[in-house]
Amino acid sequence: MQPSRRAFLLAGRAPASAWGRFCQRLARSVRGRFEDETPDARACGRARLMPARMADVHHAMALCTEADVRFVLDGIAPAPDAPCLIIDPSALSALDRESDGSVYAEAGVHVGIIRDMLPGACAGGQADWTLGRWLACTSHFPPACFGGSGLDSIDVLLADGTMETFGPFGVDTRRAALSLKTSRLVSDLFTWVSQPAVAQWRALPAWPATYRIDALLADTPNLAHVLLGSGARLAWPQRLRLVAPTPPAPPATPPAAGFDAAILNQAADLDRRIRQRFDPDRLFA
Repeated sequence: MQPSRRAFLLAGRAPASAWGRFCQRLARSVRGRFEDETPDARACGRARLMPARMADVHHAMALCTEADVRFVLDGIAPAPDAPCLIIDPSALSALDRESDGSVYAEAGVHVGIIRDMLPGACAGGQADWTLGRWLACTSHFPPACFGGSGLDSIDVLLADGTMETFGPFGVDTRRAALSLKTSRLVSDLFTWVSQPAVAQWRALPAWPATYRIDALLADTPNLAHVLLGSGARLAWPQRLRLVAPTPPAPPATPPAAGFDAAILNQAADLDRRIRQRFDPDRLFA
């Protein structure tokens, strides 16, 4: 047991602050390594958890929701004015290779390990990054061109606790049926990306918005690709299915002068709507 956990569990009296109570409850409910990193009593609460099992992630998300604490992936800058729990997924590193050559990996597996098995996969990521960080931070793909990522599908935990599998759409795909609530969310994404002002962005050299709903404009739409470059603000990745990447397209190259103001305003509005639809209470980051 880590010393900080022991201090919480064996304290002679209940913590006086809401943050102290949150830390005590979390330390009691998880098996993973937990540390309170708050520098002093005047600072905004900040703690770190290295989950030992997916149940730790579920417990932590539920408590963060209840206590209004941000749930932040390690490597992503948290909001400075809100208490946060940083999640280091490194210990969630289960890895399986299927007979067809595809790989199922938890979010803590390192990119370099995946590339040893699937050369060229996880484009844009550093070898020492976890898959969770790669997924959150990689957004260099040209509009509707994600084949070079090697990402096929993801088992995700949504902000409301729903578990879903995001993957390609089509008659030959393995993706499990989405819940009614998530199907409505996806319907909204298709509606937004099909609007003429947004659909025409597919012809641009780079996608102007943060959230990659251009994945739904691809020849084979894939909901998993919406999470690429999302900053871990839309869903928590539990397990990824990766395959040998198709020959990658050239990296996206934004116009030298940037996008015009009208496009930037439209992109910012679209990002707000997508974020609100996935995570209305701002649990993530």
